[in-house]
Amino acid sequence: MIAAAFVAARLFRPLRALTAAAGRFGAGDYAVRVAPAGAADVRSLAGQFNAMAASVADQATRLEEQNRALEDASRLKS
Repeated sequence: MIAAAFVAARLFRPLRALTAAAGRFGAGDYAVRVAPAGAADVRSLAGQFNAMAASVADQATRLEEQNRALEDASRLKS
């Protein structure tokens, strides 16, 4: 019974962390990352989540910069 609880905690704690991070990410926190932990599949999922979050954060930054440049150009035309 104790071994089952240990295994469950080892598996579900990292999944809960990923779930919480996904919720924050969905709310717009593109800086959120998770520490790879747990079983190999869960660590892989955490690594993929972190790569996705970094990619989206970079794209959002580029879009914001492009938007500012377009707004500045529009102001200069006016």
